[in-house]
Amino acid sequence: MKRSSRKQVQKSPVITPQFREVTRGSVNERHVFIDNRPDPQYRYHMEKNPRRAQELEAISNAWVQRRVPVQKVLLRKGPFVLLDYIAGETLEGKRLTGGQIAEMARMVAKMHSAHIPLKIQVPKIETVFNRIKERTRILEQERFLTASQANRLRTFFLTHAATRLPLVLSHNDLARDNIVTRKGKLVAIDIGDAGISFRDFELWRTMTKLKLTPQQQARFISEYKRNGGNTNEFTQTQQFWKPYALFLALYSHRNRRPKKEIKELTQEIFASLPKK
Repeated sequence: MKRSSRKQVQKSPVITPQFREVTRGSVNERHVFIDNRPDPQYRYHMEKNPRRAQELEAISNAWVQRRVPVQKVLLRKGPFVLLDYIAGETLEGKRLTGGQIAEMARMVAKMHSAHIPLKIQVPKIETVFNRIKERTRILEQERFLTASQANRLRTFFLTHAATRLPLVLSHNDLARDNIVTRKGKLVAIDIGDAGISFRDFELWRTMTKLKLTPQQQARFISEYKRNGGNTNEFTQTQQFWKPYALFLALYSHRNRRPKKEIKELTQEIFASLPKK
């Protein structure tokens, strides 16, 4: 009897990561286990609540459908999400090539053209506007802003925000240290801040964080448009984004930085506002 010449192809086993609690002394810690062993090639991301973790998973799935080269959510459990491990070098400290700038623009265009999941659409869009009101109130309450300063910022941001649509699915932190080169291709990592945001704000902040020259910015926008990104009147909106970015920084760093730095940051916000 002749033996078949065909080789039997063994299928790779399906690996299901699991979250487990490990007790170290009196502290219970959450760890990832693969095949009953801790696996260091996956990283945790912990959200403040299960609902936000669910939103992050929905955003990740939307980007997977659009084939966006970005770190993925592999597993969600409660407020914990397990992110795909991306091996490679970041763009930090490296000179960007024209091809990499074009590739980044295509990546962002794909992110922005992804369908916003219905489960996060309405509450998240409301949050974009309510966040401005809430944060100016907190900054005033904690005496980082005077009442007149808080009112001026609130009025300026809310007046301009209504004209800065559309809102899109954004990474919200596309800095050089969050872009990894893998097999000659660029992949975005650290998606913990991903959510619905102003399209033009992400374009402006991405180009700022990547430290693009005016010529490189022109190429970035051109490639973004070529891949389906709509940037009508983008050049007219940039004066709005600098004070907005500084405002977000003030809120985030208000209790982490020395008082002198916070005072200087506050002064920079009002100096960046358009003259009346």
